[in-house]
Amino acid sequence: DSSNSRLVEFNQAGVFQTAVTLASSGYPEDVTVDSSGNLLAADLINHEIQVFNSSGAPVTAFGSNDLATPVGLCLDSQNNLYVADYNSGQVVVFKRN
Repeated sequence: DSSNSRLVEFNQAGVFQTAVTLASSGYPEDVTVDSSGNLLAADLINHEIQVFNSSGAPVTAFGSNDLATPVGLCLDSQNNLYVADYNSGQVVVFKRN
């Protein structure tokens, strides 16, 4: 639900489960879930990645100094995050512990 700065989760039957609102009127462009169940959202407006725990509470945000227009997210088996940055034409890698 990009227009309302939030991510909305539905179960397989289409029943609403929860909603997570991005900070600072963000615009979620892509999401992924890491091996710990954290939700990572590419925030197009704030040029950052926002992280939420499995309960939907905000954990952290990062990348605002490294990203221009994050549009795609992918995690590898070690939870390293690959971000497609549209304006720079690059893939930015964030190594995660």
